Amino acid sequence: MVIRVLWALQTLFSIWMLVDAVRRKSQGFWYLIIMMPFGEVVYFFAEYLPDAKRGRKVTGQAAADLVRTLSQKKTTIKQLEYSYKNSPSLLNQVRLAQGLHDKGEYLRAADLFDEVLRKTPQDKDALYGLATCAIRLGDRDRAQAALEALVELDVSYLEFAACYDLARTYSAGGRTDAAIDLLQVVVKKSERLGPKKELADHLMQAGRKAEAVALLEEALQAYDASPGFVRNQDRKVALQARTMLKMENN
Repeated sequence: MVIRVLWALQTLFSIWMLVDAVRRKSQGFWYLIIMMPFGEVVYFFAEYLPDAKRGRKVTGQAAADLVRTLSQKKTTIKQLEYSYKNSPSLLNQVRLAQGLHDKGEYLRAADLFDEVLRKTPQDKDALYGLATCAIRLGDRDRAQAALEALVELDVSYLEFAACYDLARTYSAGGRTDAAIDLLQVVVKKSERLGPKKELADHLMQAGRKAEAVALLEEALQAYDASPGFVRNQDRKVALQARTMLKMENN
């Protein structure tokens, strides 16, 4: 019995580390290491723990959310509908809405997310789901309202993804200054390259190219001097930032 419990705990720990590797877009060899005996322990001390000590908000709930998202890819809409019909819980309702969203059925998904929010107005997953559906449907006002509510609840939701979407919504509506103000708040809360690159992009849209270039150059210098695991995580963003600089300097 004890051996079974230990095996189950090790399996859960391995899944947690694998999910974290997916979220941070780790290099391919880490996935192989995690799958090896005690590889998850090596990953924990080499990648996860140093990052956690630096204040990165990687929680068990975030891992659970991603596990749920990955598992839904193997679940059909009919199965999700059956589960919700036979057990109309909020969790099943959100899962069905997310499944519909992933299949491109944004109207049905938005209606379900709306129902969830009428029961639990502060459900962050439902707010973000509704916002992304509204963006796809071209309903900027609805998306903006949902994103503003979500950002007020949790500015760092999904590593500031809601803030990025809200900033883009502001810019699409001609409110570039509001987008810049929001992203400046994000930059103050995070030392990572992503928020700075996002802010630089909006600064360029506003015609403030000199500020954008200075911000990118400073951010890339900090990136080059950062620990290896941070550079691995932000490599794609760094490439985008360097491309932006190259275009502006040509």
